[in-house]
Amino acid sequence: LESEVYRLNKAAAELARTSDILITCLPTTESMHEAFTGPNGFLPGAHKGLVVVEMGAGGSRRHPGL
Repeated sequence: LESEVYRLNKAAAELARTSDILITCLPTTESMHEAFTGPNGFLPGAHKGLVVVEMGAGGSRRHPGL
């Protein structure tokens, strides 16, 4: 499982770069923050027009920059 998480994490920016809509369902605010702003997160691949929908239990109130 760890190797799969690493593989997916490594591909996060590329996924954002090649998508128009990104839907995530992350369990905590911390995991959401890491997925987007971490070293291999989605933000480096974000582009104008990318729509992001976060459906998890976390929230962006603790990280208003997201």
